[in-house]
Formats: sequence, C-alpha cells, structure tokens
Amino acid sequence: MENEQVVRLSHDEKSFFVKNEDGSDKEYQILFTFDHDKGDSFVVYSDGTDEDGTVQVYASRYYKMLHMITEEEGGRKSITVLPYDGETYSMSDDTGCEIKNRILNSYDADDGMCRIDYMKVNDDSNDRDVHISYCFKMMHLLPIEEEGDWDIIESILNQISEAVHEANRKMRRLINLLQEKEDMTDYRIKYAEQKRKLREIYSEWMSREESDYPFDESGYKEKKLLN
Repeated sequence: MENEQVVRLSHDEKSFFVKNEDGSDKEYQILFTFDHDKGDSFVVYSDGTDEDGTVQVYASRYYKMLHMITEEEGGRKSITVLPYDGETYSMSDDTGCEIKNRILNSYDADDGMCRIDYMKVNDDSNDRDVHISYCFKMMHLLPIEEEGDWDIIESILNQISEAVHEANRKMRRLINLLQEKEDMTDYRIKYAEQKRKLREIYSEWMSREESDYPFDESGYKEKKLLN
C-alpha cells in the first residue's frame, strides 16, 4: 500500500481488512511477516487478485496494536490503544504500575472484535487466573520508502520461492517412487492373505484331538498336519 493506514486484523491474525469507499471491508491474506535487524517489521500480503495468471503481492512495514474495549456508565465504550507484539501487551493498573499480560487464546466476537483470554505475567499479587477482555486487533501499515528495504523483501521472496521449488521437486520424486512401487501393494495384499490362511490351518491343527495323531518311532506322540 502506498499510503499509511491502520487496518483491522482477524482474530487469528492471518488476514486484515481495509475499508473501501462504500464502507465495505476488503480482506487481504497475510502471506508472512518478518523482523529485520535494524528493528523494522515487514508484512507481505495479497488480496488474491489474479492478473495474467500472476497473484498480486504487496508489502509494507508494520506494527501491531490492541484497541482495548472497556464498558463505562451509560453503556458507553472506551478504547485504550496499547502496543502489542503478537503475544504480549502491557497496561497500567490503578496504581500506575505497568502490568504485562500474555494472550493465551483469541476468538471472534461481535462487530469485528476479538475476545482474548490472557494471564498476568509480572503481577506482584501472584494473580495467575485467566482473564477475559475484548478488543480490536489492529495493524498500522507504513509505506516502504527505502530502496534497501525492497532489496531485503526481494531477497526473502527469492528464498521462499527456492524453498517451494525444492519442496515441489521432492514431492514429485516421492510420487514417482510410489508409482514405481505400485506392484508392492498387490504383493502386500497377497502376503497378508497367505498369512491369514496359514493361521487358519494352524488353528485347525492345534484344535484336533490327540487321537488324530500317531506315535512316532521314538514312542512320543507328535502332532502332524493331516490333509
């Protein structure tokens, strides 16, 4: 995206939604995200648009936020914006102390909100209960302006493309091997059938009365298979 935007994330953070001019939501699929050594985070995404057989892919710098929802008197809602790293966020309690919370689960709620289950991880009161809150997960998208950033993204995309190509090559090789070994399936079926028949013969043999078996030359009774 060319312009700076704040967009709403899905609860599982696999996609985000951009408001169109008519007020409708346009969904973009997040392909992957990564952090760079210099501190920036990047997201690569697509809206699924297919032009001449090629899916359009976009990239932006980003950071995440939580818009926490709290109920006030009269049914009004208050929104508190908090930085969010994908797993934890911090907020101040009534005494001004900063409490770090870890999100355990996230679920869809009404009106695009998320319900999150979280636990306090640095609370001096030893509160280890699971708490529930409601929020909007947001992503602040920023344009990529430096040429070096595009070089980084292009390098990452090339690495992914090579990895996918190698994975596809190995999959084709596996399929060819399986096709070459199709006759082994018939062999295993025949072997299993023979094994079953042998078990039936053995069971019948062991169930016969001792009188069905003659003495051998040494004077001991020996069970022998009688046809």
